[in-house]
Formats: sequence, structure tokens, C-alpha cells
Amino acid sequence: MRLLEAAALRQGGKSGQAAKLLREFLSQYPDDASALYMLGEIAASQGHDKPALDLLTRSLKASPSLHTARAIRANVLLRMGSASAALEDAQCLLADQPRNPDYRALKATALEAVEDYAASVEIWRALAEDHPDSAGAWVRYGTALRLLGRRDDGIAAYRRAIAIEPSSGDAWWALADLKTFRFEDADVARMEALLTRAEIADADRERLHFALGKANADRALYERSFGHYAKGNALHRAKVKHDPAVLSAYVAGCKQHFTADFFARRAGHGSPSRAPIFVVGMMRAGSTLVEQILASHSQIEGTRELTDLSARVAAASGRGRSQGAQPLAAHGTARRRRGGEAG
Repeated sequence: MRLLEAAALRQGGKSGQAAKLLREFLSQYPDDASALYMLGEIAASQGHDKPALDLLTRSLKASPSLHTARAIRANVLLRMGSASAALEDAQCLLADQPRNPDYRALKATALEAVEDYAASVEIWRALAEDHPDSAGAWVRYGTALRLLGRRDDGIAAYRRAIAIEPSSGDAWWALADLKTFRFEDADVARMEALLTRAEIADADRERLHFALGKANADRALYERSFGHYAKGNALHRAKVKHDPAVLSAYVAGCKQHFTADFFARRAGHGSPSRAPIFVVGMMRAGSTLVEQILASHSQIEGTRELTDLSARVAAASGRGRSQGAQPLAAHGTARRRRGGEAG
């Protein structure tokens, strides 16, 4: 009965009360798969990836056939940068339900994360063909084609999505995001007409504004371009939960804790490798250019913007990425070295 009560609370938007009830239940029944799954799902929905991963893994250990827990765990693993492990979960799900579209999409996403774009394209192609009236499926297929370098085929897939759902903001923005793509006059007129319709969802409206911002910038109509970008950003900002004080406190804490003396007293505690492992820079500061210059060397691999560092901090501290990193100070030499080698 307590699990049913927790589920009702969760469904009613009272996640905090549901979590409290589930923790009380687990104190008596620590291996209950359903309670572990439900608490893990709440943690995942709140962005607490490390606790969510631990709870969902315990749930699957108790009940390996709990597919919902495995699917959520795969998405958590993707967010944490563990794409290979997420791919294993997706394959496990598909072994039992090979035609499940959600599990197929999950596998395709994991394949993209491990940069197996050819295999990902085949899954998205099959999903688009199986669901020919799904604009979303065609958008994802188009993006996979783009990642594979098949630009024209990707454009055709995006156009197919627009033919199915003319107000698809995702499809219009996907076209705009192709840096060398230029909208035709008819495209601009069509997007502007869509924005006059009251029933257009805010998410689609936001991306239509962004696409028109790009289209007008390409035409050197900068005032109109800025107007659309401003409207799109206003819609986006309305759904962003941001408290600058949280980040300010985090940075201040790191500066206070991780001093030169702190590192000097722990010299030699990490991995002994001298290989450079990452480039850190502020946005728009030229870090991507530095990466491209470095990657021109035959022994250096340029990847992309990765989340490995924040994922390692979260795993090491047992907290969410936005939380303090100070628990790292309590780790012993061996644990620090393992962390360095894992990175």
C-alpha cells in the first residue's frame, strides 16, 4: 500500500513526499526492486544522476527484467557520459522487445554517443520507415544523416518532416543549423505565417523564431534577425530554471578549497601519466580552435565538448554536478589515482 501511495504522490507532482515515503519503506525492505526503481526515477528526473544510477542498478540487481528501470538507467548513463554502458542496456532491452520504438531510439542515441553513426543511421531510417507519419522520426533520421556527412539526404529528411508537420520547430531549426544552408523566400514566408497562428506550441514557436533569425541574418536583415532571436530567447528563458547564486557559491567554494597549497600537499596522488587530457576554456574564448590545432598532430585526437570532467566529479563526490567538489579532498591516494586513470 505504501508503494501505491508513493506512486500516487509522484503522479500528483509531490515528488518530495513520495521520496520520503520510499526511503522509509526501503529502510525496512532495502532490496525491494519497485521501491528502488521509483526512488531512482525521482532522482533521475531531478538531475541527481549518481544517486539515480546507484538506485536503478540496485533495482535491476533485484529484478533484472524491470525494463522501465533499465531504460531510465540507460538515459542516466548517457547524461553521465557512459555511452558504452548505456548501449549495453539498450541492447538488453531490445533482446526482449526488438520492435519497441523507444528502445530502438535509445540504442540509436547511444550509438551516436559512441560515434558509430553508420549503425545509428540504419536504426533511425528503419524507425522513419516504420512510422512514416512521425515528423520527429524524420528529424532524428535527418540529424543522423548529417552526422554521417550525408548533408543533402539530411535536408530531404528534414523537408519530409515539415511536409508531415508544417509547424515542426525542430525541423525548421535543424535546417537553419546547417551552416551553409540558405532558406528560400517561400520558406521565410511560410515560417512567418506559422508564427501568426495562436495554436503553435511555445517550443515550436521558439525554434521558428531562431530559424527566422538565421534566415534574416543570411539576408543581411540584421534588425529583423535580432528581433526574432530576442523573441526566441525570451521563450527559452521562460522555461530555464537558473539561480546564479548557486554557481557563484560553487565557484567561491572551489576557490577557497582548492588552493596551491592543497595541490602541493597532494603532489603525486593522481595518475602519473604526462599525457594532456583536456582543454578548458570559457565559451567563445577560442578553446575549439586550440583543440583543432592540437588535433592536427597525428598522436592527438580531437573529440568534441565532453562531460567527462563533471561526471568524474559527480561520481567521486557522490553528488550532483552542480554540487560542491570539496568531498574530493577526503579521498585517499589510491582513490585519487583510480579517478585519474579512469578519466
